[in-house]
Amino acid sequence: MKKKPIAYCILLTVFLSAAAFAQQNNTDAASDGVAMDKGTWFSTLTFSLSTRRAENDNTIFVNYVSQKRNSWSVRGDGGFIFKKNVGVGMGFSYGQTRENNVVTASDGASTSNQLYSNNFTARPFVKNFIPLGEKNRLYIINQTEIQLSFEHSIRESVSNDILTRKYSNKQTYGIGFRPGLLLFIQKNFAFETTVDVFGLQRSIEKTTTTGQPDSKVVKSDADLKIDILKLAFGFSLYF
Repeated sequence: MKKKPIAYCILLTVFLSAAAFAQQNNTDAASDGVAMDKGTWFSTLTFSLSTRRAENDNTIFVNYVSQKRNSWSVRGDGGFIFKKNVGVGMGFSYGQTRENNVVTASDGASTSNQLYSNNFTARPFVKNFIPLGEKNRLYIINQTEIQLSFEHSIRESVSNDILTRKYSNKQTYGIGFRPGLLLFIQKNFAFETTVDVFGLQRSIEKTTTTGQPDSKVVKSDADLKIDILKLAFGFSLYF
């Protein structure tokens, strides 16, 4: 599935539409914008959703005979401006992922899998605002945040009528970046779109598997690549 070109088109459309909207009604723009001055409080609610459907999708190691995957997350942020165009705050998010698939390995063996996972994340952050124009309606934003994430998952696999269960608990710590765009639709009310960019992170995952010894995996990553597929859309209040 060609998700990346579609995601690029969505992001480009959002930015172009926001820029065009910000140029309209110049007479009223001054009354609709909000200056990010010291003492301003804000709250933000954003959502993200991802789905995947596949049939006979060949990869290097396995062939997905069928696959259905759905994931979503919701995030709430709150904070205040302590210095012009610079704010601090705390964000919390919760998300779920469900997947059902049937795969065949290179040796022809068929396996049916079911996955369910949920995660909770706390993110203290510093938020920067770069105004575009003098009307204070359109901003480029960036959040530098500390990620504290806890994920629980269970996977069931059936192969040759043998059921295997895996229970996993994963903790992730890191520093990330969250750039995006903020557009005031009316006074104190804004549309916001962002994308996650995790720079440095470390994770510890412990897994219990049926009939096997418990495992522990410690992993560290330094990745500055923007994941354009992790777009979040939502609304903000500034007062």
